[in-house]
Amino acid sequence: MFKKIHTKILLLLCILACTHAQKLPKYAKIELKDWSKKPHKLANYLGKVVVLDYWATWCEPCKEAAPLVSQLELAYREKPVVFLGVNTDDPKMVSVYQVKKKANEFGITYNSLLDPKQVLVQAMGVNAQPALIFLDKQGQVFHKQYGLSADQLPGLQKKIDSKLKE
Repeated sequence: MFKKIHTKILLLLCILACTHAQKLPKYAKIELKDWSKKPHKLANYLGKVVVLDYWATWCEPCKEAAPLVSQLELAYREKPVVFLGVNTDDPKMVSVYQVKKKANEFGITYNSLLDPKQVLVQAMGVNAQPALIFLDKQGQVFHKQYGLSADQLPGLQKKIDSKLKE
């Protein structure tokens, strides 16, 4: 009898644990390569806050936003926050070398993933650039915005800080 009760309790605990576990979003499983051809999945960054900066070499507002994102990245360099660019240029039009060169010109100090087929763009519902998307430690979106100005940095830092405390 004890064995039956023990088994039922274990089964109930397993059911409860499964219902409380968050399902990993589809976008977290998408694999993109960076400009060094190293593969990345957002799922690899679970346990950290992730800041995604969607940009392209032809995007003038991206050029203005990039140094601000780099400034934000510098403030979190020693904390569990990952900054990744997501470049959407077509490789038939712009080479990886040109993307890296533009990133330097724009003042981008963080690694960029290449999304020429806009797989991650579509999965995350990005419809303009520059776009910033923040993911919490469980890989869930907690902030999304288009464009960036310097006066928004303190508010963005508060959002990141609040997620780091969770």
